[in-house]
Amino acid sequence: MGIRDMYKVLAQKDLKPPIADLAQLPSNCMLEIDLMGTSMLWARMRRLLTEDYNETAARSAGMQLASYMRSLFVGDGRTVTVHVDGGYNAEKQQEHEKRAGDAVKTLEKLDTVLQHMKSRSNHGKHTCKTVRDKIKKTLSALFVLTQADKDSLCEAMSSFDPNNITVCRCATEADLCIARSLDRELVPGHKLVVSSDSDLLVYLPVDRVLRSIPKTTSFAWYTKADVRQALQLPSDQHLLLLGIVAANDYGRNVRSLGIVSNCDIIRDIPLGSIEDMLESYVAAASAQVDWQVDRVLFDASKRVMHDLVDTPLPLVDRSNQLFLDRLHEFRGLISQRHENARQARALKQQDDLPFYVAPHSHQNQFRNHFTSKDTILRTQKVVDLNA
Repeated sequence: MGIRDMYKVLAQKDLKPPIADLAQLPSNCMLEIDLMGTSMLWARMRRLLTEDYNETAARSAGMQLASYMRSLFVGDGRTVTVHVDGGYNAEKQQEHEKRAGDAVKTLEKLDTVLQHMKSRSNHGKHTCKTVRDKIKKTLSALFVLTQADKDSLCEAMSSFDPNNITVCRCATEADLCIARSLDRELVPGHKLVVSSDSDLLVYLPVDRVLRSIPKTTSFAWYTKADVRQALQLPSDQHLLLLGIVAANDYGRNVRSLGIVSNCDIIRDIPLGSIEDMLESYVAAASAQVDWQVDRVLFDASKRVMHDLVDTPLPLVDRSNQLFLDRLHEFRGLISQRHENARQARALKQQDDLPFYVAPHSHQNQFRNHFTSKDTILRTQKVVDLNA
């Protein structure tokens, strides 16, 4: 997610980032890709994994994804480093708990829809394509990568084109790993960041981000200078401060103070160390909301976004059993639907099934495009009610 509503506010501020021509990317550069943070790549990978999930699905998806990334980015000396999220960190624990709660609600809704589909199937009725597509989308949202899936995925991407594609198994969050990589960069501008997460825009080592545009296959350049100009912030330090105090993956914002309100406060804060600027913000925000803002509220965000450190938690493998159970149930209902349709077609084609024509009518009242009795289901027995 990154910083909540950041891209929405930038769009409201009429920031129109230029569409990137991937063929014209700088030569001999290295692209640092946040795999799960780039919406287009993550959606493609999840679709490949969930359409026909089995033990080899992750390896197959990794090969196809590596081929796709090579076609997009590799060439003219450019190489790719794919960053894959590792375990959880303590700073993001609250966000993971929220997502777990959302997954429970999603599961309850999915069970309700599947039960309705099962009831209709038992009564010989089919479920419309819109509902089936909604079930597929919800199933995809429930899917999580297990450690075995990640191992197979990374091994496949690494072996596809080892000269041009490198895979980084991050200790925790990929965006933090990318920021650390750029912080150690010897040649400024040699590494380019590819991500849809807005929080990478505020890290000091990051100058610009190549963002995948939602619901398209295009990318757009978001530069730090353009973002600062749209938000009317005087320096990169002020933009970093906005990222720390705004609602993000690592902490909450001050209640009633969104991005626009925070920008109004932050742009008047004198430039200095991030600690001094944060203290000034706490004082100004407390005066605006009429209660004392707790400085501790921003400790986790500052530790990650400014200090570039986090606290890894013990690695716990995640289970896909809930997803697999619902996937098997959905596939069973689809198979039952196909069988019901086959039986209906067989019954309809029986020679001894009478087909009735309305009195004094020369056409089938139920199939108006037939104009003659002789053309109505030639294999069926026609009963004329005029007789």
